[in-house]
Amino acid sequence: MAALFAMTSMIAVARGASAVFGAPPSFNALQVPPILRLTGTLSPVTKNWSKGAGMHTYPTYIGDVERIFQVEDALVQNGTGIGTYYLNHLSPAELYIVGPKELLERLQQSVGSGPVIITGILYQESHRLYIQEVEEGSPRGKTD
Repeated sequence: MAALFAMTSMIAVARGASAVFGAPPSFNALQVPPILRLTGTLSPVTKNWSKGAGMHTYPTYIGDVERIFQVEDALVQNGTGIGTYYLNHLSPAELYIVGPKELLERLQQSVGSGPVIITGILYQESHRLYIQEVEEGSPRGKTD
């Protein structure tokens, strides 16, 4: 019983110290990755494009091919929050899109053809977006 109390006390002290000094505890509970619904346009990389081209503009890799993804809207599907918050915390600001082959092919076909809506799970640590759905469309609230 004393060992359990000692272990619980050590965990409480570690959590308190991490809160005081601003460091996240190393034994943090597993965080559920966000499911994002991203609306934007994919473009081929051009000579004049630079990685600092603008806010919400990301170098994006679909397989081995680099594209430019200009995000117009980002919604969190599971929970609360702003989708662009998760994207803004990608450092360096680049995105690797992975997923089923048929969805990746459909995404490649949409390059340069207008807005596309991508729904997927964002794994922030690895900058990977595992896509679950790809569709053509426009941002919410906007119609053609």
